[in-house]
Amino acid sequence: MFFVLLLPIGFIAVFIAIVMAFVGMRKDAQQKKDEAKRIFKRMNIIAAIGFACIVLGLFGPSG
Repeated sequence: MFFVLLLPIGFIAVFIAIVMAFVGMRKDAQQKKDEAKRIFKRMNIIAAIGFACIVLGLFGPSG
């Protein structure tokens, strides 16, 4: 039961990562390289956590 609850958390994290990617690309276009690198680093961490939550939610033990 617990693992199924990870699915919405994973989808929200992936959505946040997508939004952060657009923000990072905008900062990069504005020549704010350091700020864009920091955003992309956080985005990668959030995306990894989101995908891990989705995988655990789908394939974790239920019962």
